[in-house]
Amino acid sequence: MQLADILVIFLFGLAILNGAGLLSSLERCGVGLKWWERLSFGTVLGLALLALSGLLVMIGAGAGEAQLGTWLGAQMHNWVGAWLPQIILAILLARSGWLPRTSGWRSLKLKRPGAGVIWYGFWFLLCGRLAGRVIDFDAAGVTTAPASNYGDLAFHLSVISSFAFGGNMPPENPIFAGVTFTYPFLIDLLTALPVRMGAGWEVALLITTLPLLLALVGIVESLGERLTGRRWIGRLALLLLFFNGGLGFLSLARELREVLAAGSAETKWPGIVGLLVHPPAASTINNSVLLGGAEIPVRYGNLVTTLLIPQRSLMFGLPLVGMIIILWQWALTREMAERERRRVMVIAGILTGLLPLLHAHGFLAALLVAMPLALVYRGGHWLGYFGMVGLVGGIPAWWLSQTGVRRTLFAWHPGWEGRGDIVSFWIINNGPFLAVLLVVLGV
Repeated sequence: MQLADILVIFLFGLAILNGAGLLSSLERCGVGLKWWERLSFGTVLGLALLALSGLLVMIGAGAGEAQLGTWLGAQMHNWVGAWLPQIILAILLARSGWLPRTSGWRSLKLKRPGAGVIWYGFWFLLCGRLAGRVIDFDAAGVTTAPASNYGDLAFHLSVISSFAFGGNMPPENPIFAGVTFTYPFLIDLLTALPVRMGAGWEVALLITTLPLLLALVGIVESLGERLTGRRWIGRLALLLLFFNGGLGFLSLARELREVLAAGSAETKWPGIVGLLVHPPAASTINNSVLLGGAEIPVRYGNLVTTLLIPQRSLMFGLPLVGMIIILWQWALTREMAERERRRVMVIAGILTGLLPLLHAHGFLAALLVAMPLALVYRGGHWLGYFGMVGLVGGIPAWWLSQTGVRRTLFAWHPGWEGRGDIVSFWIINNGPFLAVLLVVLGV
């Protein structure tokens, strides 16, 4: 590991610490956060602000290269511009007493390894394994996993390279020259900062992927616990989120039957073990399941392997939307002073306004949910929420709306891809979720 890699890790750690410090504003509004919630929330907020500061640094670096010389402008971009905002913010937070204090960590009693250590250790190892395989350089060349990342990684590498080496600001589509880049690019800009500073590609992708995956673990568990009041439901929601998918595994069962039927006694067990260790890459997407003699298309891939890892902006969008829902739940369902309620909703509005450049679909989803909520939970606090959404996210949302496919972005497709047999399609692709949903609604 080179010196640049170590310095980048410290920079990202400082950004996460600053994000956790900014959450003191929530605690002063009465929103109690456990230490692991504060760490998860702070990771998302801190890295989002680091990406935004990187955006400003790139704009300033362009001016610096033009007026102050290439070397000085590059240094603004590489080190001074990236570190200076974080150091200034840390000093301000420390002077105001908002940074997490060491006394709080000392109060945590170290216990013998138990269920909690095993539980979170499992998620750390899983997320580390996923993040560590995003890109790898070996004798075979450049490799990536999961397989769904094969095409997306090439796109993201081109975007990251355009920021790190091409000075692509204001952003232009790196694939179609002269076309406005209407894509939530901050996750790629965040990855470009370590690359520009001299860190390796493996470190740059790992340092941006692993913290956000771990933050998602904490936020989903927190969301489930806060909505239901039961910790175990939050953990169940986490399992459903990371290990979801339809009934595509039935195709794996079909291949197992074929191995059992065709193989001899000596080859059956090696064939079964080999199939389970190396299952088909497309079990739950781009596949089909035989049902009543008809092939039903399987289109629900696993969230992690088909969305989170390949479509990198979702690693910002999903945890950030979870944070917004938690703030809604706290402000709208708890007894508190109206002044504090307005402050919480203003913070939720700021987070929503950050979404267009982080994850555009998350921004639309948050607004689509906020509008009916405002009709059910009426109050003046919604003025502060929507006001901050417009103030922070108005211009980025307008810019994203200039996409060339805006006329076909929303279309009505009854049954989606199951037009021929809608019932079978949705049973296969939703799997046991439909049965569980009916039970929950019945309760």
